[in-house]
Amino acid sequence: MNLLNKTIACFDSAALRLVSKEELEKRDRDLKNEDPNSALGRAIYEAYDSVDTKATAILQHVSIMIAVTGVLYSWTSIALLRLLFGIETLLYVSLAVFCLRLFMVQNHSESLSDTENAVMREALLDITAKLTFFVSVVLIGTVIIELVLR
Repeated sequence: MNLLNKTIACFDSAALRLVSKEELEKRDRDLKNEDPNSALGRAIYEAYDSVDTKATAILQHVSIMIAVTGVLYSWTSIALLRLLFGIETLLYVSLAVFCLRLFMVQNHSESLSDTENAVMREALLDITAKLTFFVSVVLIGTVIIELVLR
């Protein structure tokens, strides 16, 4: 269990490196100033809720794309395309793992503040969404190549 916690903490620290110190400070101010009548904890909870909603949508897309790439992998007979579909499947599985980390609200990195935990999740969501878009565009290109070669 300790190994898993350390692994998650390393993953979180790596995700937090995607955010500059200025962005982190700005987000901290934004969370504190979001609602003058509410505590910082409520603003952070709302940030987590927003991340959870968006991660759910991404995970749904990724799950469907894992199935699609699996079917395409089994249909193609061209070795290079099988390799591409296999790589795309692994990328989608990795994105699914990113989404699962986003759902782990109960597991905070103890070395990070509440704001840093929220910002880390927002940064991870941002990179996950961008990578999902990129891998989906690559998949479309691979399918077009498959159709042209048939």
